[in-house]
Amino acid sequence: MTAYFFGILAGIFAGFVGIGYRIGSKGKVFPIQTALLLDAIGIVLFSWLGKWQYDMPLGGWGAGIVSGLTQYAAIRLLRMALQKGPLSPAWCAVGLAFVPVLVYCWFFCGEKPTVCQIFSVIATVGAIVAASIGNGKAAGGGHKLESKEAGIFYGILLVVIMLFVGISSYFLNIAATLLDAFGNQIMAVTYLFMLLPTVLDLSLSKTWQINRYFWLGGIFTAVGGIGAFGIQLLIMNAPAVVVFALPGVTSLLFVSLTSVFVFREIRTYYWYATVILAVAAILLNR
Repeated sequence: MTAYFFGILAGIFAGFVGIGYRIGSKGKVFPIQTALLLDAIGIVLFSWLGKWQYDMPLGGWGAGIVSGLTQYAAIRLLRMALQKGPLSPAWCAVGLAFVPVLVYCWFFCGEKPTVCQIFSVIATVGAIVAASIGNGKAAGGGHKLESKEAGIFYGILLVVIMLFVGISSYFLNIAATLLDAFGNQIMAVTYLFMLLPTVLDLSLSKTWQINRYFWLGGIFTAVGGIGAFGIQLLIMNAPAVVVFALPGVTSLLFVSLTSVFVFREIRTYYWYATVILAVAAILLNR
């Protein structure tokens, strides 16, 4: 029972990250800038946990760099998604990032899919399609796309976000498996290479926004990111459904409900379909 409680709590904290991005967007703050506090805390925390030692193999550096850059790219694209539609579908795409990794393992690593996993991928496709059609008709939060082509572009955008987050997770998992002793250092490098392109991007584009939305969104994002990670470490020995699936579903539902009741996003049949199919995809991934 304690593990289930912490699994739900980890999901709520993870949801704070998405809510932080949404808060920042209300003040025209890029999600990459909203994540700056999380990046800085992540670098310091994991460097300290790793005892400031970076004598790890090149593979560890490579995994951290690729993971950081792909996470930066995903968060960068998240701004476009929030401009074109509500938070709920965009956060569904983030939560379904395991799907590209799953498909990759089927085709290139010789893994055989289970029936549940096949239905998980089908549900994921359904969630993306529902989100695209829904935004093409009448998106929540005051957004409305003008054409079917715009709806298709929105769907492609969600797929690319899902792909980038999946690549980042894949490299981190591979590195953690092969280089377990350097896990903290790899995480520090990941956050470093999220921070560096962010600072360069914001400086070159001159899109810095220092306002209350930045600070409030940044606090939500930092507390959510570090809190979710720390709580999951406490229950890492619990069954996988508790450590990963339960927080994923909780995060998705928490963000979706917050989007409706706090940010006043409109609930449509497509909204319900997106959320339900995304939850089903996570639960079926066994």
